[in-house]
Amino acid sequence: MQISPVLPQAPEESSEGLTPKQQRSGMRAAYIGQAVGLPLVHVLFTSAIGTLLIKRLGGSDLQSLLLGSLLTGLYFLQLPTSILVPARWGKSFMLRTWMACGVLIAGIALVPSLMETGPATVWVILVLAAGAAGLTMAGSTFWFPVLHDVVPAEQRGRFFGRLRAIWTASVLGLTLAAGAALGTDPEIWQFQLVLAALLPLYWMRNVFLARIATIPGSPSGQDDHREWKSHLRSLLGQRDVLAFVGYSAGVLFLAAFLALPMVLYMKRMGFTPRDNVIVFSFTQAGMMLAYLLAGTLTDRVGTRRVLGMTNLGLSLVCFWIVAIGRTPPSIAKFLMPMAMLGSGSMVAMMGVASSAQLFHMAPQHGRAFFMCFCTVVTGTAAAASPLLIGVILDAMPAEWAWSIGALELDIFQVLIGAAGVALLGMLGLVRFVRDFRPHPDRAESGRQQ
Repeated sequence: MQISPVLPQAPEESSEGLTPKQQRSGMRAAYIGQAVGLPLVHVLFTSAIGTLLIKRLGGSDLQSLLLGSLLTGLYFLQLPTSILVPARWGKSFMLRTWMACGVLIAGIALVPSLMETGPATVWVILVLAAGAAGLTMAGSTFWFPVLHDVVPAEQRGRFFGRLRAIWTASVLGLTLAAGAALGTDPEIWQFQLVLAALLPLYWMRNVFLARIATIPGSPSGQDDHREWKSHLRSLLGQRDVLAFVGYSAGVLFLAAFLALPMVLYMKRMGFTPRDNVIVFSFTQAGMMLAYLLAGTLTDRVGTRRVLGMTNLGLSLVCFWIVAIGRTPPSIAKFLMPMAMLGSGSMVAMMGVASSAQLFHMAPQHGRAFFMCFCTVVTGTAAAASPLLIGVILDAMPAEWAWSIGALELDIFQVLIGAAGVALLGMLGLVRFVRDFRPHPDRAESGRQQ
C-alpha cells in the first residue's frame, strides 16, 4: 500500500488511516497480550513439558512429538478460514476462537483426573490438543492482517523484534518456573497444575487484543475472500514469492530437527525432567536475546543477509549437537544449554526476517489469503519433521547405532548430522530470495520526491 503524505491540518492522522496514538496503543496492546497469552500455548505444544506429559502418561515417542506437529501442521486451516470468513469479521473471529481454545486446554488439564492412565487417556488428550491447535491456527489467520494497519512500514522489523523479545521473555520465565516446580520425578498432577495456573493469563490476552484499533475501509476489512482463485493465480505467478516460500519451507523443515526431538534426545542422554525442561528453555533464551537485535539488523542489512546468516548458524549448531552427544553426560549438561541458546537465536532471527519479508511482499488485495498461503506452506514443512522423526524412532530399535570406523552414532546423531549437511546445501539457494531493506528504499523515495 502506498503511503500518502500527512495533511498539515491533521498532523495526527496516520498514513494507514489510524492516528499515531492509535498505532502506539495497538502495538502496546499486542506486546502485553502476547506476553500473557503465549506461555500456555508454548508450554503445552512446543516446550519439553507437553512432550514429557505424554511420555509420563505412557505415550510413544511418536505420540509425544505429535503435540508440536499439531500446532504447525494445522496451519492449513488458515486457507479455508481466509476464504470463508469475511475479513471484516476477522478480529472478532480471532478473539472468539482463541477463547474457545482455552476451554479445550482446560479439558486437557482435567482429563488425567477423570480417566485412568493409559493409551485411551493419551488419545483423548491428543484429540483435545488437536482441537485447541486448530482453533489457534484458524484464529491466527487474521493476526497479521490486524497488525498490518497498526505497525508503520518502516518499523516492522523492529516491532516484530520487540514483540517476540517480550513474549519470549515471558515464556522463558514461566517455563523455567514450571520446570522447577516439576522437579526430577514429577507426578501427573504437577503437570495439570502448571496448565491450570497459566489458563487465566491466556484468557486475559483477549482483553488487551480487543483494544487494537482496526480500519473498516482498509484491505484488512474488505470482503475480498471470494476472489481467492485469482489471488492464488497471482501468487503462483510471482517468482520472488515462490523462491522465498520454498527456501523458507526447506530451512524450517530442517531446523525443526532441533526442536521437540531434542527433548527425547536429552531424555535418552539421562537428563531428568527438570533438567530437560530447563535446558530446552535455553532455546527461548536464545530467541529473546536475538529478537533484541534481529529487528534492527533486518532493517539495516536486509532480509536476505539475515536469512543466509541464520541458515549457516543452524547448520553449525547441528554439527555441534552431534559432537555434544559424544561427550560424557556431566559435560553434556553444561554444553547442551549453549547449543539450545544458539539454535533459538538463529530461529528467532530467521523468523523476524521472514515476517518482515512477508509484510513487504503482501499485496493490497487478498492480503489475508496471501499471508495464510505462505505460512501454511512453511508451517506444514516445520510440522513434518517431528512426525518423520517420530515414525523413525518408533520403527528403529532403541539400541540401533551407525558405525563409521571407530565412530559410533546413535539414531538422533545421524538424523541431526544429516540435517546439518542439508542446511549447508540450502545455503546455496538463498541467492534466489529477493532482498528487502526498508531504510534504503525510504531514502530513495525521499530523493525522488
